[in-house]
Amino acid sequence: MRNRVFILSLLIAFSPLITRASVLSEDYSCGSYDNAFNGISTTTDTVRANTYFFDPSRRDQSTLIGTGGYGTARFNPLSPAMEYAVSRIGFNQFDYYGYRPMLFNHADTAGTRKSRTEYHLGSKKEQHINLYHYQHLNKGFRFGVSVGAHTTPGDFTRQLSSGRRFMLSTAYIDTNSRYMAILSYRFHRLFNEENGGISSDSSFEAASSLDTRTLPIFLDNAGIKYRQNQYDINHSYKITNTSSSLPEWSLFHKLSLNRTSFVFQSENPDSGYFNTFLVDSTTTYDSTFHQRINNQFGVRYSREFGLTTAALGAGLWVENSIYRLNGYDAVSYNQLMMLIYFDLANQKSSAAFQWLQSVDSLSEVTASLSTNTVDYGKFKLHLRYRSERPSEQVLYYVSNHFSWVNNFKNTRSLLLDFSHVIEKSDFEYGVNFSTANGLIYFREDALPQQFNKQLAYGRVYLKKGFRLGKFGTDQRLVYSFSGNENVIRLPAINYFGSVYYRNLLFKNALDLRCGLDATIWSSYYSYGYMPATAVFYLQDDRKTGGFPMLGLFVDLKIKTAVISLRLDHFNAGIGSREYYGAYRYPLQGRTLKIGVTWNLND
Repeated sequence: MRNRVFILSLLIAFSPLITRASVLSEDYSCGSYDNAFNGISTTTDTVRANTYFFDPSRRDQSTLIGTGGYGTARFNPLSPAMEYAVSRIGFNQFDYYGYRPMLFNHADTAGTRKSRTEYHLGSKKEQHINLYHYQHLNKGFRFGVSVGAHTTPGDFTRQLSSGRRFMLSTAYIDTNSRYMAILSYRFHRLFNEENGGISSDSSFEAASSLDTRTLPIFLDNAGIKYRQNQYDINHSYKITNTSSSLPEWSLFHKLSLNRTSFVFQSENPDSGYFNTFLVDSTTTYDSTFHQRINNQFGVRYSREFGLTTAALGAGLWVENSIYRLNGYDAVSYNQLMMLIYFDLANQKSSAAFQWLQSVDSLSEVTASLSTNTVDYGKFKLHLRYRSERPSEQVLYYVSNHFSWVNNFKNTRSLLLDFSHVIEKSDFEYGVNFSTANGLIYFREDALPQQFNKQLAYGRVYLKKGFRLGKFGTDQRLVYSFSGNENVIRLPAINYFGSVYYRNLLFKNALDLRCGLDATIWSSYYSYGYMPATAVFYLQDDRKTGGFPMLGLFVDLKIKTAVISLRLDHFNAGIGSREYYGAYRYPLQGRTLKIGVTWNLND
C-alpha cells in the first residue's frame, strides 16, 4: 500500500538573481523552466537560430548523444551538471528534447500581449507544434499559457515518439508593485517506443539501397512512459515602499511540488536482449516515481552606491522527497538547507557569490563575474564547488532486469566556465573545465559505478563569423578532453561550419538566407543506451563519428514570421552508412523539413 506523505514546512530562500544559478533549481525543473521572480523575458528567435531548430543539438551541444528523432533520450557527458544528471537514471535524458516552454516574465511592463506559434513538419509524418500566449489583464492580473505536442515515427521499426505538454501561469501585482503572487502549473507527458537498437550493423551499413523499416531490431514490443507534473506558488513583498529611496528590504517565498514517474514496459523481454530476469521472463513492467516538496522563504536587502546596486540575502529551504519502486516506498526523507548570497551590479558589470549548505548531503559555493566593455566585448566567469550525496536511484534500485544496492560517497566537483564574446567581430571563445572526485557513471553492463579518484574533463571552443558583402560563413571548433575514457568519453574534435547568402528583398520586407552547413566530429567509442533504465553506458564494441553530416537550408523572414526549409543530412547513404547517435542507434537519414515560426507582440 502506498504511503501518502505530506509535509508542511517552513522556509527557504532565494534572490531573484540567484535562483536561476542554483543547481537544485535546475535539477527540479524540466527543460528551461524557472520561477518567474527571475524576470526572464521571452525573445524572438533569429534567422540564424531557426536554421537549426529541427535539431538544436547541432547548434549548441557538440557532445550530445541520442537514440533517434525528436522526443527521444539525449545525453550530454560534458554538461556542467553531469555529476547529478547521470545519477538520476533516465529521467533527465528526456529533458533536452522534452518540454522547454517559453518563460513568462510577469514583471515585464513593456507590452501587454505576446503570442508565438511554431509548426514543424518533417518526413514520415514527423511534426510538432508549440503555441504560446501571454497577456496583461486589468487591475494587476496577468496570465500566460503554453501548449505543445509532437509526434515522430522515426526511421526504424518501433521508434515512435509522441509527447504532450502544457503550462499555465497566473500572477497578481498590486498597484504599488510591492506585492507579487504567482501560481504556475506545468505538465509534460512523453511516450517512446523502444526497439533496443538495430541488431545487424552490417545490413544497415553495406546495403546499396535500403528500407530501414525492414531491418531487424532487438525489442519488438517495448516502450517507456515519462510523466511530470509541477505546481508552484511564488510570493514576493517589498517591505520598503517603492516610492522611497534605497535601501530596500524584500521577502520571498516559494512552495513547489514536483511529481515525476517513469515506466518501462515490454511484452516480450525474453528476446535475447536482456540477460537477467528477476521477476518475470514473459513480461516486464518497471515503474519509478519521484516526489519532491520544497518550501522556500528568504529575505533580501539591497542598496545603491552611485550607479552600483549591492544586495545581500539569506534564507532556509526544507524539502521532502519520496522515491518509489514498482509502487512501494523505497526512500522517504527530509532535508534542511540554508542559503547566503551577495551580489553587485551596475550597467556594465555584475558579480555574485552564493553559499548553499544542507544539514548532511549538499554543500555548494558559487561565484560569478561578468563585464561588458565597448572595446573588448563581454567577459563571463563562473566558479562552483559542490559536494553532493548521490541520488536515491543510484544507491538503491530493483526491477525485472536490474538490481543494485550501493554505498556511494558524496561526489565532490569543481567547475570553471569562462567565455569572451566580441560582438562587433562576431567572435567568441571559451573554456568549460570540471574536475570531480567520486563521479558516477554507468559501466559496460549498464550498472552504476563510482570513480573514487580525481578526474578532469572539459572543452575549449572557438566561434567565428565572416561576412563579405551578401555572403557569410559561421565556424565553430570544439576540442574536448577527458582524463579517463573509462569514465567519461568525448569526441576530441567537433566542427560545425556554414556558408550562406543573405539579402534583404522587396524594400527590406523579406530577409532571405540560404546556404550549406556541415557537422563532423572525430571517431570515438560513444555510449550505448539501455531502454529499461533509460541510461547511457560505456561500450567498447565499435566507434562512432568520423563522418560529415551535410545540410541545405533556406530561411525567409517576413517581419515577425520565419519560414524555414531544410534538407537535412542529404549525403546519407553516399558511401558506407556509419552514422550513429549512440551504439546501434543510427541517426536520421536524408530528411526534408519545413517550419513556420510567427511572433505577435503588442
